This record gives sequence, structure tokens and C-alpha cells, in this order.
Amino acid sequence: MKTSAHQIATQQLLNLNLFLSRHYGIEGEITPLAGELDLNFKLLTAEGTTYLLKLYAPDREGDFIDFQAALLEYINSQAVDFSPPKLIKTQQGAATALYIDSEGQKRKVQLLSWIAGHLWNHFWPQTLNLHKDLGVLCGQHTSALKEFNHDYAKRTFDWDIANVLWTKNHLKLLVITLILFLIIGLNLDVSGTPNISEQLEAIGNAFNISPLLFIVPLIVIALIVKKTPPLVALLLGTLLAAIAAIIAQPHILTQIAGVETLDFKSTYKGVMQAMTVDTAVETSSSELNDLFSSGGMSGMLGTIWLIICAMVFGGVMDAIGALSRISKALLSLATTTFGLFASTVASCLALNVTASDQYLALVVPGKMFKKAYQDKGLAPENLSRTLEDSGTVTSVLVPWNTCGAYQSGVLGVSVADYFLYAFFNWISPFMTLLVAAVKFKIKTIKSNV
Repeated sequence: MKTSAHQIATQQLLNLNLFLSRHYGIEGEITPLAGELDLNFKLLTAEGTTYLLKLYAPDREGDFIDFQAALLEYINSQAVDFSPPKLIKTQQGAATALYIDSEGQKRKVQLLSWIAGHLWNHFWPQTLNLHKDLGVLCGQHTSALKEFNHDYAKRTFDWDIANVLWTKNHLKLLVITLILFLIIGLNLDVSGTPNISEQLEAIGNAFNISPLLFIVPLIVIALIVKKTPPLVALLLGTLLAAIAAIIAQPHILTQIAGVETLDFKSTYKGVMQAMTVDTAVETSSSELNDLFSSGGMSGMLGTIWLIICAMVFGGVMDAIGALSRISKALLSLATTTFGLFASTVASCLALNVTASDQYLALVVPGKMFKKAYQDKGLAPENLSRTLEDSGTVTSVLVPWNTCGAYQSGVLGVSVADYFLYAFFNWISPFMTLLVAAVKFKIKTIKSNV
């Protein structure tokens, strides 16, 4: 949405300022802000007053916009210890105004007071006290809104913990998957007694094994739990692993660096080679030697190039309208409720194969089929669930898809080898179609309010 915001700000800046002058009696410098669905702008007037200008997406429900306006008015009427944004009404006293953008689309507009500060995900370090302050602020908002009531608030929201049972459809698939693996396991012809003493002895001879080495992965897990920025967590994990290798496995580093004794230069060389290029740790077990061989960062370059190419190809397909054409062709076949579900599934599968990217396989059909589900009186959860069951989980089954390429590269197993055993992934679309065919728990908009 950043691009669209920039287009409007540069091409129709004058018209937007004229619009603001006519409806709100103000003008100023307009700066585009990030946004997922709506167009957001920072408005700075000549007097130095800052506002948030919001142009809603053309397909935004009127009830949703009214709900937001009512919520803001209510929370500002309460005695609270924080400063919520205030809704600036038009000169005619309306909560919103109607703006026609450069493409002729009608957008509802809201003007809000500006709340100065920093985005949470850009702030570092995120200390324990900062998390506590955030929790207190969330609690204050919840307390201030406990008596708030609006018809639009009475709807199903999947990520509300009170509605967690929507995941039970996926639990059924997990049960089916477990049963299939149980059947396969019970029918395997296994003979002999497993003996891994040779492998354990080889590992013990090659490495210094200590429970203290678990400190590094535990620290990384802690960083993930604390939602540390990914680059910071990866860097700290890599540095800690290097330090652990220097302390616990110096003989391995000498082997990798090709030296007899370690000094600063050879230690640095050994650590960097272990991370970046092909390395192998020789043991007395030929079965373990392949396991202890790694391509480092260079070994992942093939997968990375494939992912980049897939994303570029998918972006080109989307930009030229090819993906929309595919979805429209499938949408034209949807004359019944089951046909609509089947078209959605087919569209997701087709885009996973042709666009080579999971994100596009979700976003494009989601946009294309949204109105069709509404026209048939089907709740949004039906579309969301169908996209997940047919777009998300099947992406790993396509070798040239970004997800399939990543899984195959990390696991060292080709998609063709694990495809048959990925029961959950390829059963999911069929379960979705079965549920749609028998009309089992298909939510309608009327029953969803």
C-alpha cells in the first residue's frame, strides 16, 4: 500500500488538499505512511499542528468504519490516564467524508489527532519494564471499553482466544495423519535389534559432549520468546555458537582450519569456514560422516537463488495481471456454494504452482473471491479457512515454490521423497471440499453476527 499512497500524494496532492480545505477547513504538507489495506498520511499544517489522515480501502464495510468512529468517541468520553487519538469531524459535523481517488474509487476519509511516539517493533531494547508498561496500557484500554457496545463488535474473530475451537478442523486432520502414520508403522517389516553403540562411541571420540552446550540453543529460544528482532537473535546465536566451539571443540576448529595449533588467525579462519563453506568432521563411523558434513552459507545459495527467482517471477505474473486472469477464470465456474469452494481451492493450488510463492497464492485469491463469498451470504471465515487449507499447507509440496525449495534445502530431502508422507498437507484441500459438499459447519453472514 506504500506505493499507492505515494502515487496519490504526488499525483493528486493538490486535489487532496482542496478536499481537506473544503471538508475540514485545513491544508498542509502530506506525507505517506505505511498501511496494509488503507492509505494513511501524516498531515502537517502551516500552524504546526499534526494530524493522521486515513483513506479507507474502497471495499471497507461502512459498519466497520462506523464502529471505529463510535469506539474513538466513546473512549475519549471516559476518564482515562492515557491520550487516545481524537476523531476530527468535518465542518458539517460528520465523522467521515467521501473522497474519490485518481482511479475513480470512492473512499471514506477520517481525520484523527496525531499521537507522537515510536513504533513498538522499531524500539530497542524492549526491556521488562517496557513490556510491563505496554501491559498496563492494554489493561487501561480494556477497562475503559468494558461498557462499550456496538453491533459490529458482535462478530466472530478467529484470533480471539474465546474462539480457539475453530482450529478443531485442523485437529481432525492431525488425527487422520497420526492414524495413517500408525498404520504404516505397524506394517513395516523390521528385523534385528538396533545397536547404536558404535555411533555413540564415534560421536564421543569426535566431540566433547557436555550438557553446558545446551546453554546456546536455550539462549536463542529465550531471545525468540522475548520477540528479539530476528537479525539480533541470529547474530547473537551465531556468536555464542562460535564461542562455544572455541571453548568446547578446539580440535574440530584445528581440523577445519588445517592447522596443528590454534592462534587468533587460525581460530577466526576455522569459525568462518565452518559457517560459510563446505566443512566435514571425520569420525570412525561412515554413516555419521555424511551427517557431520555441511555446505555452510554457500551450500544454501542454490536454494536462496531459487527463492529469489520464484518471488521475482510471481511478482511479474501479478504485475502483468496473469494471476488475476487465472483466478477470474476459475471464479467464473463458481455457480454453487460447493463450486465456489472448489474454485478457491483450485485457484490456490494453481497459483502455488504458477506463481511459485505462498503469499501470492493467498493474497490474490483472497482479494478475487472475497465479494463472491459475500454475495452468497458466506462468512469471511469460510474463505480464510479455505485459503489456509489449500494455499498455505500445499506450498511445501511444490518443488519450485519458495516454501518447497526452502524445506527441501534445509531438510536435505527432495520434495518428491517427502510428498507422499506429507499426509496433512495434501489431505487438507480434500477435507475442505468434503466439508463444503456436505455443508458441514459452513458459516453464513447471518449466523456470524
